[in-house]
Amino acid sequence: MRQTLYRLTVREVKRALNVRSISIWTIMAAMCVYFFFASAGWHKLSTENRLDFMSLFIPQLIFGAWAALTVFYDLMSADREHNVLDMLLTSGVTKSEVFISKTLAACAAALFMTFLYLLPVAVIVAGMTGTLAHLGTILRYALPLWGYIMVHASLGFLISVLARSSKAALIWSMAAGLFLMPRFYVMLLEAIGGLVHLADRTIDALSLLSPGVLMNALADPSDAARFRQALIGFAAGSLGALLIAFRSFLRQDELNYGG
Repeated sequence: MRQTLYRLTVREVKRALNVRSISIWTIMAAMCVYFFFASAGWHKLSTENRLDFMSLFIPQLIFGAWAALTVFYDLMSADREHNVLDMLLTSGVTKSEVFISKTLAACAAALFMTFLYLLPVAVIVAGMTGTLAHLGTILRYALPLWGYIMVHASLGFLISVLARSSKAALIWSMAAGLFLMPRFYVMLLEAIGGLVHLADRTIDALSLLSPGVLMNALADPSDAARFRQALIGFAAGSLGALLIAFRSFLRQDELNYGG
């Protein structure tokens, strides 16, 4: 079983980190560098000797949901449509092994994308300041970013299971990415809160349902209560989506789906 799981996981990692995925996240990394200089990031670093979180993650807050979902939206559906899943299941591989291998691959791919995104700006900051002092701060941001990508990876995985076809999954993913865009989500939440007279505290708590807002909270451990909420939110979001995907996948009939 271990050898089968290892081979399946390696296959899924290679598949997730294809040319499309690496190209998208290379562009995201380039945008990170651009916004670091175009916003107040470099100015704050040179004058206040601190790295501004927002200047590093503007691309994530705008395009991050789509960038992550684009990698994972067809994690299951592509194998269905090409009869790969049919062949695996008829060869003796269990559904649990298939699902676990894809989950492990999603975790590994998310980690790779985290460092792909942060590495260029880390090298530039180290080169321009002539010190490695700020690399610790950038490394500290890796956990929030990995968690942020994992929430979207889990959501993309769930959509891929439920939608069954890659075309439908892509449409669902684009809609979900728009809804989860932090500024759009918060504006919508504030508008609804104003109509039903929600308290500011309630709106603030509900805003943590957005992965972008969660990432911002997780990057600031000085606010212990909000940090704990963000940590729980990331764990609940990722594990909840994976659990629903797993239960749904076990109940679905896969044989001969691709025709």
